[in-house]
Amino acid sequence: YFDRLVHSRNVGPEGCDFSRIIGCLLGYAPTLMKIDTQASVGDILHNVSEQIKHVGDSGTSIDLFRYLGSQPSLVERLQALPRAEVLFNYRGHVDSVIERSNLFEKTREIAGLDHNPKGLRQYPISIVLDIIDDRLELRFVYSTNLHKRENIDALCAEYTNFLRLFINRPLLPHYAIPSVDTEKQLVTPTGVVGYRHPHYAASLSEFGTPRHLPRSDGWILERPIPGTTSTDAMGCYPLFDCGDWSQLSADLEELQKELVSLTLIPAPFAPYDRALLERCFDRVVHFKDHFVADLSRPVEEIVKRTHRKSARRALRNVVVRVCTRPEDHLDTWAELFSTLAEKHNIKGLRAFSKQAFAAQLNIPGMVMFEALADGATVGLDLWYVQGDVAYGHLAAFNAHGYKLSASYATKWFLMHYFADKVRWIDFGGVAGADSNGSDGLVKFKRGWSTGTKPVYLCGRIFQPDAYNDLVEARQAGVTEYFPAYRDGEFP
Repeated sequence: YFDRLVHSRNVGPEGCDFSRIIGCLLGYAPTLMKIDTQASVGDILHNVSEQIKHVGDSGTSIDLFRYLGSQPSLVERLQALPRAEVLFNYRGHVDSVIERSNLFEKTREIAGLDHNPKGLRQYPISIVLDIIDDRLELRFVYSTNLHKRENIDALCAEYTNFLRLFINRPLLPHYAIPSVDTEKQLVTPTGVVGYRHPHYAASLSEFGTPRHLPRSDGWILERPIPGTTSTDAMGCYPLFDCGDWSQLSADLEELQKELVSLTLIPAPFAPYDRALLERCFDRVVHFKDHFVADLSRPVEEIVKRTHRKSARRALRNVVVRVCTRPEDHLDTWAELFSTLAEKHNIKGLRAFSKQAFAAQLNIPGMVMFEALADGATVGLDLWYVQGDVAYGHLAAFNAHGYKLSASYATKWFLMHYFADKVRWIDFGGVAGADSNGSDGLVKFKRGWSTGTKPVYLCGRIFQPDAYNDLVEARQAGVTEYFPAYRDGEFP
């Protein structure tokens, strides 16, 4: 419930001509909006817009009836309406009149106060919006006796980021927001995207030779076993996915004579159950838990209070936007990832090369979020959208980004961005950590999540004799690593 300050000449009995008056009529129109808090941000915006359209003459007539009405009962009811605590004043293109004038020109000089600073404030908060030089200017007017500056700053930052959110994704029917380039971003669920795409397997060719599984339409990486003429294979890192899981077993049967073993980690939201995995593999073990968020619930309800507070604080200094062409940010991303790899001693399979990233940033389904401070990039957050799930791929920030807690800003932004696009967000797991533990990264991911989803490590031995010979030759001993003869290959 709020009041709108409306500026109009379209009032009074039909046929009255107010076009020659100087100035305009002002009215305070009480406005009650019905909002479905369970709806997506896009639906809420559309719903509010439709309600405003049906107000008619923008509500100016309400003040005429309130003070000049001829029906005492109506006047009494209107004057008894409670005063709103917020005034919304949208004045539109305020410089358009000046631009048409030969007598006046625009100035940025301060004209002085338009009210008595010692007077009583009519509204605790007034929101004034103008369009000047084709830019939207937003001003919050408030009393420091009633509100703290940091609270108003947080409100401004959140409002600004929501505006940028809609600027980055124009609203279309049903609010299904396609990317600017549908070949490189959000494509139809039937398209091959993300970790399923052949180019993703090709991006990992430095670790093995991509091999297509024709029936299930998945990809694995064949690898020579050092010191032998034998070959084994692994699924694409970090997750394996395929088009038809019911056909995976048939594909694997054809690998019996060619590979010693196969190891992979199925995408947690793929359409399989554990029984299917156990039909395909000798070894199916719980590997870790991924933190996930169910976006059928409102984002504000999902995110923990401390995370919401940290996000709003970060958004005072950080602006987040969607990169329409992730590949254009390759150099920036490679530099940020280098900092991340050095900070966390990332090596081996997880240490993607710049060449690998060049391919990954061009794969359909890639969505990149950029965090900026003072116009400079301080972090990038990479995601793959596959059907109804957004998988967190990688995120990296520079020292200034860490200082500003930019990761809170990007996560808050991207959750709202995905809210009407996918059902699930997969934030991934934490290496070597219990999802119920107190590790810092565990706490961070848990704060954005509604729960966890189990992730399995699957292994199959195709040639038992060759497998045992390799284990014995390498003196692998007792280990949980699979395949045992490769224990210690990746740091």
